[in-house]
Amino acid sequence: MKTRLAASVGDHRALLIYQELLRHTQEIVSQADYSKYLYYTDEISHNDDWSKAHFEKRLQSSGSLGDKIQEAFEHVLASCDSCIIIGSDCPRLSTEHINQAFEVLKTKDIVIGPTYDGGYYLLGMNRLESTLFSNIDWSTDLVYEQTVHKLLSKNLTYQSIEKLSDVDYIKDWARWGWDLV
Repeated sequence: MKTRLAASVGDHRALLIYQELLRHTQEIVSQADYSKYLYYTDEISHNDDWSKAHFEKRLQSSGSLGDKIQEAFEHVLASCDSCIIIGSDCPRLSTEHINQAFEVLKTKDIVIGPTYDGGYYLLGMNRLESTLFSNIDWSTDLVYEQTVHKLLSKNLTYQSIEKLSDVDYIKDWARWGWDLV
């Protein structure tokens, strides 16, 4: 659940908002024509709306957000030529963003979708670059800047795609005129 959001609207409303964001994410990724992997936090749900026929379901590793992202990239890149990860809290994410990211990876090492709060909603790569997941101040406004600094220091080619908003606080949700469910 969205803990920062819950601090301002309560657990129940934060859960409803999170469920709506998940529904949107599922709709967007279901339209993309790529292999799909879904990572669960605590346990894999076999009876949810995410079909095993369309999503390979896995558990996130333990550790920091960087550890979890790195493990997901390691797993997927072992059998795929390129991989992108997306967050499930970006209401303006579209299938076009996903398609664009894979197009970028045809000519660049890395693709990144920045957020207005200094993070990113999408990260993609053709080979594992584990340096991108250590010594990052996760969940701060420094994530994108620190990631780009690491990309430049390693001479990796990259391209940023459209900057979008994610939902961490009620103001992020309200910005778009959505009702507080």
